[in-house]
Amino acid sequence: MDRRRFDYVVDVPAGAHASLPWTARLRPDPDWEGQRAEYRPLPAVGLAPGVILENFDARPGVARTRVRFVARDDKDAGFKEVSFVVDRDFAGMLKPRDALVAAVDLHGAFAVSVMREDLLVAAAGAVHCVPLGNAVKVTQPGALARQAEALFRARDPEYRIWETPVEITTETGTRLLHRGRPDLGRYEAFVVHGFIHGSECVALTCLGVCPDCAATLTAPVINAADSARWVPFKSARDVRFERDVEVLVRVENGRTHLDAGELDRAYLAAMEALIYDPDNEAARRLLDEIERRRQP
Repeated sequence: MDRRRFDYVVDVPAGAHASLPWTARLRPDPDWEGQRAEYRPLPAVGLAPGVILENFDARPGVARTRVRFVARDDKDAGFKEVSFVVDRDFAGMLKPRDALVAAVDLHGAFAVSVMREDLLVAAAGAVHCVPLGNAVKVTQPGALARQAEALFRARDPEYRIWETPVEITTETGTRLLHRGRPDLGRYEAFVVHGFIHGSECVALTCLGVCPDCAATLTAPVINAADSARWVPFKSARDVRFERDVEVLVRVENGRTHLDAGELDRAYLAAMEALIYDPDNEAARRLLDEIERRRQP
């Protein structure tokens, strides 16, 4: 059973980027809340993780932002951190009182949407699993696809539809799309691909409100191979191992400095080792030897 539930809302505070880190909250879901505790998927990063926007350049001229959700502790979280990548302009357009919603669908694909009161500003990724407001709806036309598949099977009994079109409904009507970048009234859609293995890749842009291409450039990267990071909590065994390695490295450095007659640097290395492990015998012997060398 999948014990991860990543479905969060970030209410962008006053001061926006200057007030980082922000705080997210788990999005209400009656179905999840109605499950028995032992069967309820664990919130991926807890009930109220911190949120950090980390800017970087994928390559010269390609500005990206990693959106990091960091658990406060391990009591109600399955992971220490979950993060994904968006275009820099997508992160930069966020304003105080915006609601940034980030979720992962049942097949592991990420999606984000930005709501400004009741207005959908932008969305990207597997957008069927995030709020899109009252004016936009994105669904998978499963029944229609099965009907179409049945027609083709009359000619080829082994035929399978590997990609289902995205059904996008706005005030202008309904479109079925595998690819393309059509205008749908006040929104522009950018369909990278339809539903493949249950997830689609789409961008929705509110024309004149969302910066040009912010969502369009985010859609292909949010679920790229180097985007998602699920960082687990370290086990007690891993923590002990890392501590022992740090102590060993510092003791060895201390002995190297001692052999070179650099007593102050050797003493510092020994003290650093004892910070990691106050009872470490090798570090204590090193410290004793340094003290003997210092005696006239």
